[in-house]
Amino acid sequence: MTLKETLAERGVSAEIDMDGGTVTVESLGVTYRVKPDGVIDGDGPHREQIERIAGEYGERATGPT
Repeated sequence: MTLKETLAERGVSAEIDMDGGTVTVESLGVTYRVKPDGVIDGDGPHREQIERIAGEYGERATGPT
């Protein structure tokens, strides 16, 4: 499952940017970009939710450390 699909499963609509790796989420007029390395650009009311989902996705994708 991709990050985009994981976000959609949690009710967050997202798109893949032209670079093929960055996931863009727009919510309440704020744009958030989740880069392949996990860095999130954008500051608004849904940032923590997106960070949590992206973090959980990253943990599943890389497995336990």
